[in-house]
Amino acid sequence: MGALAFSSLNTYARLAFLLVSLLGCALGSRATLVEESGSLREFVAGNEPGSAYDNWLSHVSERVARPGYNVYAPPLLDPQLDGFGQFSLLDSGPAGDSLLTAFHGLFGHLLLNQPLLADSLLAGMGLPAFELVRFQDSDSGHELLMLRERLDSTWVDPGLSPSPADDVVGGFALGWGLYVCDPQAARPEIALQVPHPCDDYITPAIGLEAFLELGAGMLMINGAGREVLFSGSTYSNSVSLSDPSRNGRHPFQMAHEAFVDHWQAQSVNELVLQVHSYDDLSHRNLKSCVVSGGPYTRLALPPLYDAGHNGLGALNRLAHPVLGADALGFPHAPLPLTSYVSHGALQALTVHGGLPDTSFSLVVSPSLLGYINNSQFEYTFGHHGLGYAECDTPERLLHIELDELPLPAHGLGESAFHLADSLQLATWHNFQPAWTVYRPLFVAIGEAFDAWTAAPVTPAPTAPTAFAVLSTGEDRVRVKWRPSECSELYTYEILLDSTGAIGPTAMVVDRATIDNLCWAPLSSTWITGLEYHVTYTMAIRAVDRLGRVSALSNTASAYTNELVPPLVDLQPGALAHFWTRNDTVQVTLRVRDQAHLVDLSSLQARLDHELDGDYDGPGEDWFSLGLNGFVADTSLQLPLVFAQGGPRMLLELRAHDDQSSLWGYSGSSRAEGAADDFWAIQDTTAPPPFPGDLTLATGGTLAELVLAWSPQPVDSTWAGYRIALSDSFFLDPAAAAIRLDAASDSLLGLPQTDSLVISALPWGPGPIWVLAWQEDHAGNRSGPAGPLLFQYPGSRYCEVTDLRASLQAGSIRLEWDSLCHQPDLQITGWRVHWLSSPWEAVSLENLWQETAEPFALVPLGLNSSGIFRVVALHSP
Repeated sequence: MGALAFSSLNTYARLAFLLVSLLGCALGSRATLVEESGSLREFVAGNEPGSAYDNWLSHVSERVARPGYNVYAPPLLDPQLDGFGQFSLLDSGPAGDSLLTAFHGLFGHLLLNQPLLADSLLAGMGLPAFELVRFQDSDSGHELLMLRERLDSTWVDPGLSPSPADDVVGGFALGWGLYVCDPQAARPEIALQVPHPCDDYITPAIGLEAFLELGAGMLMINGAGREVLFSGSTYSNSVSLSDPSRNGRHPFQMAHEAFVDHWQAQSVNELVLQVHSYDDLSHRNLKSCVVSGGPYTRLALPPLYDAGHNGLGALNRLAHPVLGADALGFPHAPLPLTSYVSHGALQALTVHGGLPDTSFSLVVSPSLLGYINNSQFEYTFGHHGLGYAECDTPERLLHIELDELPLPAHGLGESAFHLADSLQLATWHNFQPAWTVYRPLFVAIGEAFDAWTAAPVTPAPTAPTAFAVLSTGEDRVRVKWRPSECSELYTYEILLDSTGAIGPTAMVVDRATIDNLCWAPLSSTWITGLEYHVTYTMAIRAVDRLGRVSALSNTASAYTNELVPPLVDLQPGALAHFWTRNDTVQVTLRVRDQAHLVDLSSLQARLDHELDGDYDGPGEDWFSLGLNGFVADTSLQLPLVFAQGGPRMLLELRAHDDQSSLWGYSGSSRAEGAADDFWAIQDTTAPPPFPGDLTLATGGTLAELVLAWSPQPVDSTWAGYRIALSDSFFLDPAAAAIRLDAASDSLLGLPQTDSLVISALPWGPGPIWVLAWQEDHAGNRSGPAGPLLFQYPGSRYCEVTDLRASLQAGSIRLEWDSLCHQPDLQITGWRVHWLSSPWEAVSLENLWQETAEPFALVPLGLNSSGIFRVVALHSP
């Protein structure tokens, strides 16, 4: 069945659909409603004799259009067959539109628990491959409504072993997915979505378990991998047609729209949980979970986060530690809350982990916050854009990314963790260890949703404290404060008065002027448009949605006459619109105040590239422009030093002046379709695959380090391996290692081998971080393997994982377990490192202090908020 399988639908078919919608059962024309009973778990991913077929997941359409581009399950768990089943693309004209409309109506009937009307509608849609099932589920005890595709025995997957035990007979000709509604759901407003069942291979099982655990109203699982059908000649995720998050002409999208419409018509906010997973080796720097509101909601709100700490946020409800030691049935340390989850909010979020008088800072994830044009997000937040009142829109769709090999299992590997067996088909049982890891997140989401939808009256906002001026400029002031605790903030109000005290004529700056002042966790902002050479007295207060006003904070003063960053601006419209890989780009720079820009040689730039169309945030290397002088509005040719290009790049600049010891960052030049955006010609050459299974082989001594890995196939452009080593302690050891200078990390030209002995190591006893990747002649790098932590024989390294923070008399008090989970070490002291933000882990000074006791006080004057790490000092 080809891509135009439904182009023959004519006006008669569309009229029949309309008549069925109007008359329902009265027409007397309906498909046979299938009646089944059994276990939903076993039907989706197991053995269920009570259904027409079982292990639905094993029948999902598969294709590997570009080997090595997406990372799939270990072959022992689920080998991907190139050409098993297919995906049928809907006609782009009226016939396809009519079928989409019919699907929307069908899902609407299911959500209203009208299976007979839904069945009648299905009968008029001309889809003999689909059937509607009334399924009595033994897992939930509920009668479920299931829309599924019948099997086509044309396709056979022989599996890996010669035994028939892992054979799969029957695939999907349409590949449009599985849809389950629960009319008896405890939380009918929640839906689980699984758009990528193949390369996000743990997500069907996790989505299924979450659907049952939460008592959700709907489960949607796509029926094809995203490489099955795509446009163009070379596959990338951005051109997939079988991915419903990118192709909205899909029954999956109609299920989403029907679910949203069903609840919005009742003035009830739904909550859709779209579940994804990521390859561990490519994202080893991330936490085990990344939870965000997607590309349009960077303000974490209930039921994701509750700034008032009144139980309305899932992140607030997570306990520390999330898992105890050895909770997964094999030896592992406790899983700290701060290692478990990160998010996509504008700044780090404070939670208490269920421990009184204790605070944990959950960091912002540098990536995987959701594809910016995700079809489901586009529909839910269709009003996003200029004037989009983000604070007035609760979290209605969460983008959830899960590590396919979570932190406690890093020593096992994916095959062992997921209980892979080449002689058996994978079932839901294989993913129970992963569900044990991620269940706390979904339970917390459900509990927070219940608390939020109960619409409790929360306490009035507390007064912001520690209000202070960070810097000033000719017409602006940057201020900071310790946020108000408020679950339903409407706005902060910053009062400014030039009379020496806050009086009735004070100017009020609120959300009408600065959008983000509607967000309770916000702790700093710029106030612009002020008069020159004026002393302002300022204070801040909080106002909630009930009109309750907090007391004013302390006052602070500022005089508007100093230079402030950004020191360097991008001239609007100055970027070249087209360029190619390894080319140059023309850019015009403008200096705000050339008189103070004295350190001209320090002017640097960086290009952020996107590998898959998703904006991954700050994270690429800075490079020097090599300037010895500078003239305002200078035109420069910037080399594109990053060979891994993408469809879009972001240019940022920074410079140093004689007024401050901090870097000033330019405004970034990136806007969808705007003049300041510039686009790359997509390079179709696949980057080399990363070397797999990097390990420390036996034989390491004080003078040498022995590495081993699994060679991966490469083409004639392959140039060699590159190994990065570092003994530096940074927030992110992988980032630190990859940022070494060329003299330290250049080991190119090695033959394609599986091991390496590195001799004459330059460091004394202590930890060494190791990272490895492949590189081609064009400079393209594979994803990194590692990082590994190497310790010399006889040396020990101990990092604290249960760090706790609290406020005490103008300082941040840090405490930790004095045993450091290695009781045999003779601890002589501790070193505390702190950084002001995750982006500054490499480029800014890494402050530290040493202490003999398992606690430390960090002065607030040094760092009003921070990211901390503690390592042990010990005897040899």
